[in-house]
Amino acid sequence: MSSSLVPIVFVHIGDAPPEYSKIAVQQARRWNPDAPIIFLSSTAVKSGYGVKEEWISIADIPKCREHTRFDQTTLLDTTFRNGFWRFTTERLFVLYDWMIWKGIEECVHIENDNTLYYNIEDILPHLRENSRGVSATFHGQGFARNRVDVCYSFIHCDKVESLSQFLFFLAAAPSTVDEMQRGGLYWLENEDTCSIIPCVPPGSKLLSENFRHWCENPKFPCVFDAMSHGQYVGGEDPRNGPGNVPGGKHINLDAEFRPDQFLYGWKADTEGRRYPVITDRRGKEWRIVNLHIHSKRLEQFI
Repeated sequence: MSSSLVPIVFVHIGDAPPEYSKIAVQQARRWNPDAPIIFLSSTAVKSGYGVKEEWISIADIPKCREHTRFDQTTLLDTTFRNGFWRFTTERLFVLYDWMIWKGIEECVHIENDNTLYYNIEDILPHLRENSRGVSATFHGQGFARNRVDVCYSFIHCDKVESLSQFLFFLAAAPSTVDEMQRGGLYWLENEDTCSIIPCVPPGSKLLSENFRHWCENPKFPCVFDAMSHGQYVGGEDPRNGPGNVPGGKHINLDAEFRPDQFLYGWKADTEGRRYPVITDRRGKEWRIVNLHIHSKRLEQFI
């Protein structure tokens, strides 16, 4: 790869990528006009994604040993939503396969239902200072406070070996548990190689103090969205059950904080690009780097 800029990578396994993934890619390009944007997909359908993006067929990417082992031994349910949890876990292996294949040392991975509102190069100094190898967002301990969920809506990896160790963990011990909960267990035991990027401003009200060091980081001038911010402003995926229709102010009770403690708003930069902000309880404003649009109505948030 000729560019010295850190690539932004999207991954989709299975049938043709959903239409909203086009908006996610276009939004990433809007804020990152020069960055390499890579889409790794099982199907090569480029139309509508832009002319500067690179589309790579997953079938062309050599599989690492851990990926092959995962394929052979995974116990994840393949019937729920056409293999949703299987594919969300496997995309981490695909990401690693691609990095090894192309000799990539550092990248950012964004899920296909996320809208990005930041130039990655502007936030890299903070990500690198925080990083211990691979960084993701912390969602919470669940409604019953009996688990730990790491969400991969936004991943920064600058040590391929750290990602490799996590994948070895996933492949070596097959489980029916999704990658969010398994990631939480792994992050707890491997904070020397794994980092969490902040989802709330310092001093926010949390449901417990157990993971304040995962929820906030005063070294960052911004916050990221694991899931809760995007659900609050855009609603929940309607497939999650009766009444879960797209709309504002959905509060995810599995999360570590209630988003209704913040004021949400929008601003625009000098180029007219809109970006979301939250105002904390002290009246300080914070930019949100990404929104996880769980309702899949990304067109409303560009």
